[in-house]
Amino acid sequence: MSTISPVAAPVPLSWSDRMHLLPGFVRRMRSQFATKRRIDRQTHDGAAPPVTPRLSVVAKFQRIVRRARNLWAFLARIRAYNLAMQQECCDRLRSAVAAGVQEAIIYGDGEAAVLVAECCPLVGLPVTGVCLWGLPTSPTLEAIPGWPETALDEYKGHIILATFVNSRKHLRRLVSMGVSPHRVIFLEQLAD
Repeated sequence: MSTISPVAAPVPLSWSDRMHLLPGFVRRMRSQFATKRRIDRQTHDGAAPPVTPRLSVVAKFQRIVRRARNLWAFLARIRAYNLAMQQECCDRLRSAVAAGVQEAIIYGDGEAAVLVAECCPLVGLPVTGVCLWGLPTSPTLEAIPGWPETALDEYKGHIILATFVNSRKHLRRLVSMGVSPHRVIFLEQLAD
């Protein structure tokens, strides 16, 4: 596996770092909220509307309060999740810089790759290119030079595996292409 160990004591993100990451943070929260709304609508589509008795004013008020409380709880959960992902990503990249990594390529796409691209300038890690699994999904990734997957074995620098899940599957794919696992930087904590 990677020779880069996680930072012993995570460094909290500074105010200026949080401000740099704020646009992506807000975009991720809006996307997650839209996904939740779409799922909620899909569960009710095609079904007959539930027959509800006429509600009293008190019952209507209680329903409004319950929905507002549920919405607030959901927003608090996704806020905490996104802050934890930002912190984890920055900590992993800081540990890579501390281990001597001077440049890297991002391997992946989606929100994890965008988060890596946003965090790399904060920790002083230049990104040479991005090797996408699919089509570019954001202007952040489109601004980074593309790198073909077939040329990853020729690249002698480090590769950031931009995913928080299924890292072993993607590592096997990289190893099958001739990439040494010691050059891969993981965002996900892997048990050895």
